[in-house]
Amino acid sequence: MPEFEMPAEVSAPPRPEPAQPATERPAHTAEPGASDRLEAPRPVRAGWRRLIAAGVIGALLGAALPGALQLVERRAAAADTESLRTVAADYLAAIAEGRAAEATAMVPLPQRAETATDAVLQSADRIEDAAVRLVHIDGDAGLVEVAFTLLGEEHARSLSAERVFGEWRLTTPLAEPLDIGMFSNAVAAIGGFELPRGGVHLYPARYSFDRQTGPVVQVRGEPFVVDGDPASQTMAYVEAVLVPDVAAAVNTMVAELAEVCQRALDCPVPAGADVRTPNVYISNVGERSIDLMAQVATSTGQSEQWFDVMVRAELGDTGAAQQWLCSSIGSFSTPTEPCPAPPTD
Repeated sequence: MPEFEMPAEVSAPPRPEPAQPATERPAHTAEPGASDRLEAPRPVRAGWRRLIAAGVIGALLGAALPGALQLVERRAAAADTESLRTVAADYLAAIAEGRAAEATAMVPLPQRAETATDAVLQSADRIEDAAVRLVHIDGDAGLVEVAFTLLGEEHARSLSAERVFGEWRLTTPLAEPLDIGMFSNAVAAIGGFELPRGGVHLYPARYSFDRQTGPVVQVRGEPFVVDGDPASQTMAYVEAVLVPDVAAAVNTMVAELAEVCQRALDCPVPAGADVRTPNVYISNVGERSIDLMAQVATSTGQSEQWFDVMVRAELGDTGAAQQWLCSSIGSFSTPTEPCPAPPTD
């Protein structure tokens, strides 16, 4: 039997590698192939991250903005308050330092009101320890609480203010009107300034009238205090009195007139009565004359009588009395007859 041999196993020829393209595409002109599209990496999508970041930033800004606005508002309010405080402090300083005209320029007085001069305020005992205690602002209106010490006593006052063209101005002055009671038509003066009869406004202080002494008359008055409260009325009194030597001479003259009258038949003074001339008053002061009223007291035993004598002093250019005229005793008529014993100057 013939031998049968299996044929030798034939190895498969190696699979050829895919041929490379004969022509390569330039990198800057080639269209992407299908394989390129399949193998290109996916782009990273970061849009949602940006949205989140924007939201966080917006939230932070939203939270910070009100705080920043409040800070700006607080700083503006503080500057506004300080501006009004400075205006009030400057006003108090002007009064404390005796600068009346400057204080009036800062806070005008009522229309037609007359204020005293710097010399008047500087002659007075002025305020001390002036301070601005509180400032309240509501839009263009303000209120300032101030305090000062006068003669050791503390006073507190409220001053209104308004904003005009961006500047603060006080509208409540501390000056108040002075009501002067002038007896005998006396002319009062403070610090060399003659006070007008129509009234004058004075700033807080204690004032003293000038003592004015002439050949016949002297003007005097008690010190008074202005506390800076327009609601309270300040009263002061001045009077004209005879110079002591002149008053004594007038009393002697009137006593002589009474003794002469006693010797007459129609005299109201009882004969033999004791005569005194206790008082003499000024009834009117004119530019060229001074009218007086002298009292004559008579006593006889248990009875006493009082009589008045009108006396007028005619004044010369220097203010001294050149002639004395007397009325009759008990008569209120204008004196026309020369007095019996005119006093010497």
